[in-house]
Amino acid sequence: MTKRLFCAFLALIMALSLVACSSSGSETQPVVKDPIVIDYFQAISIYCSGVSGSGTMTISKNLEHIQYDKTNTEIVEFIKDITVKANKDSALSNGDAITISLSYSYEEAARLGIMMKSTAQKYTVHGLYSSTAIKKTSSVQFGAIEQKMIKRLEPEETIIGAYFLFNDNADPDSDEDRRVVSEVIFIISNGTHCYNYAFGINDYGHSYNKYTTNYGKAVHHNWTTEDAVYADLCELYGESSLTKIS
Repeated sequence: MTKRLFCAFLALIMALSLVACSSSGSETQPVVKDPIVIDYFQAISIYCSGVSGSGTMTISKNLEHIQYDKTNTEIVEFIKDITVKANKDSALSNGDAITISLSYSYEEAARLGIMMKSTAQKYTVHGLYSSTAIKKTSSVQFGAIEQKMIKRLEPEETIIGAYFLFNDNADPDSDEDRRVVSEVIFIISNGTHCYNYAFGINDYGHSYNKYTTNYGKAVHHNWTTEDAVYADLCELYGESSLTKIS
C-alpha cells in the first residue's frame, strides 16, 4: 500500500513538472545562469479598433525588431515558435486593462540558455470610438469607414486621431443621394509629418471618399502633430463643428 502511494505521488510530481515546461505567461520562468535575455515585446504592436464597448484588438509581430544573435539557427526557430495571446481581445472598452502573454517551452528556453525579459505585459485599451459621438450620425457603419482608411495607409503610417465634422448647411438642392451632411476626418502620421483624410457621409448613412486623390490626402508642411492639424481644421470649419472621436 505504501509503495503504491509513493508511486502515485511520484507520477503526480512528474505530471506537474511536464505542465510547468510550457509557459502561458502566468508562471515564473526558471532562472538560467548567464542567460541570453530576449525582449520579445520589442516585436509586438497592438491596434484596437471599433466602438468602445464592442472594440476588437489585433496583435501583430515583427521579429526583426528583437535584438539577439540571429546567426544561431536554433534560437531563431525558438523565437518563431513563440505565440502571443491576450486574455481578452473583443468586446473592449477604452480603459480596459488587458494582459498580453507569451506562450513557449520553458524546457527548450533553458536548454538554449534563454530567459525572457518579460513573459507578460499589461496594456490599457485606448483609441476606440465614442458610442455617444457615433449616435449623432444615425446608422453609419463606422467600422467600415475605418477599414477603408486602414486600407489606404502606407506601412509607416498610423491613425492618430479622428473627428466628426457635422455639416448643418448642406445644400438641399443638390443630389440627395450624394449630399454630404457630415464627414469623418482621420489624422494620419508617418512618424515625421501628419495629414488628414476625409470621408463624406450622406443623409442615407452611406459613406464614400468625398475627395479626389489630390484633396482626400491633405498635407501641410507645418503639420507634425495631431494638435497642429486640429487647430487648422478648427480655423477652417469652426471648433463647434468638430467632435473628437476617442
